[in-house]
Amino acid sequence: MRHFLTACLTIALLALSVPAQAAGPATATPGTLRINDKGTSVVTIRWAVGSTFSVPTAATLSSPVGELIIGGPTVATPGGLLSRSFAHAGLGTETIRFSERIRITRAQAREIASGVTGFYRRTFDDGAGTVTVDIPITVTGSGALSILNFDLRFDDDSLQRVVGRDAALTARMRLTTAGQEVFDGTWQVAGPTGQGTAFRTLDRVRKVISGSRTTIFESPQLPTSQPGLYRVRFVPGTGADPNFAGSFPELRYTVSARAATPLIALDAPAPGASATSATLFDWQPVQGASLYRLEFLGSGAGGAAGPRVAALDTDASQARLKPFTLARIAASGPVFWRVVAFDTAGNTLSVSALRRLSGATTRNAKP
Repeated sequence: MRHFLTACLTIALLALSVPAQAAGPATATPGTLRINDKGTSVVTIRWAVGSTFSVPTAATLSSPVGELIIGGPTVATPGGLLSRSFAHAGLGTETIRFSERIRITRAQAREIASGVTGFYRRTFDDGAGTVTVDIPITVTGSGALSILNFDLRFDDDSLQRVVGRDAALTARMRLTTAGQEVFDGTWQVAGPTGQGTAFRTLDRVRKVISGSRTTIFESPQLPTSQPGLYRVRFVPGTGADPNFAGSFPELRYTVSARAATPLIALDAPAPGASATSATLFDWQPVQGASLYRLEFLGSGAGGAAGPRVAALDTDASQARLKPFTLARIAASGPVFWRVVAFDTAGNTLSVSALRRLSGATTRNAKP
């Protein structure tokens, strides 16, 4: 009898030590990937995956790859490894969360739009069981953000610059998109030469983009205090597909040992804005300045700044444009603007960086 009770107790303990059916339930947000076929779509997916054990366990929940399936076969693997190790308390189901960003190309979207079934699949495994989730993909005009075109240039629209020490210098990324999503990323710079090649973050960008539009992102002031060669780039959010992130261009600039004219910081309008008679051009005042010249430059060869098309002198650190100035700018198409500060003798004290103006209209002009 004692041996029988011992055997029963042993069997019960063994039963308790066997984990319950694990890995699941699993959900994805959004439940349907809505994309459009106008360009490359970048979609953010957030996963919540359950893992169930009946005893305390050190576990790892992972999904090696995310598969894009169109019409039956796997056509691409835009999602990389998702993995997380954790200590399970053994008290039922615990939820593990992941976030990723995947890319779906224009060609893939158009194939789905033609009527072929498409979905994104992941299989999660915690060592005691697996669960597979398929997310349907639909093509709509207001789907996830599609990148139609992107262009990275310096503030004068050039691809290379040589500037003096402490010069004013910024870069701009022009992004043409369709769809809607929060677009995020970082401005990064490396250099000068001789001080390592690793990129470091200058600023973070986060903006809701909706509809078919072109958005301009301006970098903070780029470092120019030390001579040497620098590299600057914009890197999409940390969850971006590596191939997509790597397709963004990289710029190079050189800082010479000579001193540059000090910078005037521009406050308004924002890069890429248009101008009317109500638009306030605003900048930081310069000590010792008796006159400011607000200059507008046309677009020259290769999109770089060209000759001056209009100018306005003022003794204040802000100005609004008269109808005749607006008319000259409107006739020139997209232009650049900058501010130059002079002392009482007419000597240049400082100058701002160039900033792009998308255009001008006299719609709100007053006589």
